Order: sequence, then structure tokens, then C-alpha cells
Amino acid sequence: MKQTKRSGKLTALYLSRTYDEAYDLLIEARGFAEHEYRNKRRREFDERMIQNRESFRLTSRLAQIVAWLLVQKAYQAGELSTQDLMDEAYRIEGERICLDWESANDAELLRQLVSLLGRSYDLYCCVQRLDSQFTAN
Repeated sequence: MKQTKRSGKLTALYLSRTYDEAYDLLIEARGFAEHEYRNKRRREFDERMIQNRESFRLTSRLAQIVAWLLVQKAYQAGELSTQDLMDEAYRIEGERICLDWESANDAELLRQLVSLLGRSYDLYCCVQRLDSQFTAN
């Protein structure tokens, strides 16, 4: 994973923007969860379970994204070697849960949760592509 000075700066800028997007999404998700917790709506048990499942899926995606981005920042700062970066422990994972979009499509979910799920899915896919590109070089 050899980088020139210019490509390193572009990578750092791109990662910074991706991190900002992930952070904003994380803050919005936290606000959604707080609002939902305070305003417990009367829902059927099945609806609550589906809502909770998809909320956990959102949390899983965001945790994977932020963890991967923090690893990349550590690499950019020289705290991790290229060899460290290739270690499975530092790669994005959780595809079985994070890439499942069908179950959210099949459920009646709150509009804000659907929006958060869609944007987190797109960002997870983007980070997954970046992970593949970075480790392929």
C-alpha cells in the first residue's frame, strides 16, 4: 500500500469526509433513539421487535464504519503499519448483518429509521469498497 505524498493527502481528505459523514449519521441515529425511547409509542410486540432489530442493524453498521475509519486514521498518522492494516482484525466485517436490506424493506418502519438505514447501508457499502481497494494495493 504505497502512497505518494499527493495520493496520501487525497486519501486523508476523502477519509476525513467519510468520517464526518459517519459521525453526523451517528449523531442523528442517537437523536432518533433518544426520541423513540422518550416517546414510546404503543405498538404491537411484532412491530417493536422489528423496529429494535433494524435499530440494532443501524448500530452495527455505524460501529463497523467508525471502527474502520479510526483504523485508517491510525494508519495515516503512522500508528499502524501496512502489515497491521492487512490483518483481518482491522478489516471491515459484519456483512451478514450489515448488508441485509431485505428485512428492512419487508417491514413497516418509521420514516426516519428507514432514512437512517438507507444512508448507513450506502456508507457501509462505500467503506467496504474502500477497504477492498486499500488492501488490494
